[in-house]
Amino acid sequence: MEATFRNLIVSDWVIAIYILVALLLIIAKRKSNYKLLNFSRLFFSDTYMKTYKQDSLLKGFHLLIIGVSLLFFPLIIQVLLFKIGYLAEFNFFQYLKIALFVSFFYLLKMMFQLLLAKVIGFEKTISHYIFQKQTYFSYITFISLLPLLFFIYTPIVGNYWLYLFVILWFVIFSLSFLLILTHFKELFFSHLVYFILYLCAFEISPIIGVIYYITRL
Repeated sequence: MEATFRNLIVSDWVIAIYILVALLLIIAKRKSNYKLLNFSRLFFSDTYMKTYKQDSLLKGFHLLIIGVSLLFFPLIIQVLLFKIGYLAEFNFFQYLKIALFVSFFYLLKMMFQLLLAKVIGFEKTISHYIFQKQTYFSYITFISLLPLLFFIYTPIVGNYWLYLFVILWFVIFSLSFLLILTHFKELFFSHLVYFILYLCAFEISPIIGVIYYITRL
């Protein structure tokens, strides 16, 4: 009975989040249908990155896409943790705690990244790096919308599909990060010490901290 319950989640607030995400995407489409079209083809075409690489994340369209990520990514975390047994309950209060933590972590990390970039004199380059990284992260979250519905509302025997989803997520995320590194390889190799310190301070350590916090909710 426990396994069956964990494989089928029925919650009205989950539908509300999907509706809110859909509304944000509709607004983004109305704001710039061409941008959304190129964004949806990100892994098949580099048009989006080439066309908007000078854009700020504070522009309306990009803020809407970030909003979708900050709304939906906590739900991905919650579903995965619930399915594997780290969370005893699946409710809106747990989602809210994860969402607030993820949003706070995201904004704080971005603020420190931009501050560091300004101090060492690479503000423009680091801004481009953050833009590309956030874009790929948002895209991975975007293409997870339908698969997550499958995990929430379909009774699955065993966790094989769930593990496959996690592996694919990790592979796509790693490939995206490697692709970003190739775009900035001259900067990274010419300032290797700064890059290693940056990775430790802003990429590896925060991820470890997030995992530690979330698994103890």
